[in-house]
Amino acid sequence: MSHCERIAFAMFKSVHAPHVASTLTLDGLSTIEKPLSDDSDTSLADDWKRRKPSYMRLAVAAMVEVNEITKERERHVRHG
Repeated sequence: MSHCERIAFAMFKSVHAPHVASTLTLDGLSTIEKPLSDDSDTSLADDWKRRKPSYMRLAVAAMVEVNEITKERERHVRHG
């Protein structure tokens, strides 16, 4: 699993209740058949598959920003 995918999945987990998020793993997600809610027939695995591209874009943006922050700090330390 790439760093980007790990970050994306962490973001995905963060939108679920803590007792649900604490049980989610990317490897075990495909075995979870539980619906998202009582009035939904979409499983958590299906929801991840559908939303993964959006979370991946967010993860890339976060990684780029962290990289820029790191560069700024390094410049500040060198010229500080």
